[in-house]
Amino acid sequence: MVRFFRLVVAILIASVLAGSGPASARVAATDYPYFSCPTGSGHLTSPDASQSVTQGATAVFTIYTNRVGCTDPITFSADGLLPPGGNATFSENPTTADSVTLTITTSRTWPAITPVGAYGAQIRLSTGANYPDVYFAVDLTVTASSTPIAKTPTSSLALGTISSTAARVKTAWGAIDPDGIKSYTVQRQVNGGAWSTVALASPTQTSVTTSLTFNALYRYRVRATDRLGHTGSYTYGRAFKIRLIQQTTTAVKSDWHWTTQSTSSASGGSLKYQPYSGSDFTYTYSAAGVAWVSVTGPTRSNSLEIRVDGVSVKSNYSLRATSTTYRKVVFAKTSTSNAKRSLYVINLGQIGHSRLDIDAFVLLTLY
Repeated sequence: MVRFFRLVVAILIASVLAGSGPASARVAATDYPYFSCPTGSGHLTSPDASQSVTQGATAVFTIYTNRVGCTDPITFSADGLLPPGGNATFSENPTTADSVTLTITTSRTWPAITPVGAYGAQIRLSTGANYPDVYFAVDLTVTASSTPIAKTPTSSLALGTISSTAARVKTAWGAIDPDGIKSYTVQRQVNGGAWSTVALASPTQTSVTTSLTFNALYRYRVRATDRLGHTGSYTYGRAFKIRLIQQTTTAVKSDWHWTTQSTSSASGGSLKYQPYSGSDFTYTYSAAGVAWVSVTGPTRSNSLEIRVDGVSVKSNYSLRATSTTYRKVVFAKTSTSNAKRSLYVINLGQIGHSRLDIDAFVLLTLY
């Protein structure tokens, strides 16, 4: 009877400490977070409640329930304080076993890289609605990866002029390492073929802009070497294609009448234009990125507003220039996923500087 009374008192104390909030007890061989259930009680212990792993590695904790008559299912959940980029899973949940395995994974993948540091991962134990939850924690120290972690290369449409076969694409990357980055190796794959190394102007260059061919499938991968000579593994970007869409597409909508001009200077041999301020158009597309190909020059609009999906991304934007340039990408925007989107342009140019041209569009689609 005395032993039972002490156990009840211990459970009540643990319940008051836990309450409904995140008060936590460390699970260790000498700590006893008590819980109760319809058929009995128990307390938690763990011989390996404090661990250290490198970024991207996995920590495995064994948690014993030390049941006293309790045969009911116990439910565990990760209630918070996991390291950023971390994920917690349990070997059996709910469980009637005498122990469970808690696995916490960390990340070395951008953008969710787990930062170096000490973390107390908070876990909650539940035995039913009529019994208070018990909160406890295990300690996890995350140390720096022994090799550099390269950032996933991302590609986006770039400004410049297009040819009949290609447009400019910027690919950017990066890496983290406590010893600093000494160099990058960047490789490109075309149409699923062999990987070829991209020449960099400097070893630590973090982007490259290249003219890429329409309708070819491209993919980049990057790895980094730190100042101690450690080389990390390759990080792969998404495969993508760029496509050229002429101004004749039915995806361009406007209430204004546009004049078609035939000229060998334009993409596809023609363009269409509107000379009046107030003219506008909407181009609807399905892709990750869009580039608008137009003309800059002395008589072109000196004031535009550009919106993507109804959100203004450029205002008072000018196409005016001292000399005329055709097939010029005057606006480009690339997102991280494919989706149906709309590009809206309204011409607010002044008299004498109000001509607006639609030559073509370039789309970037991820695969």
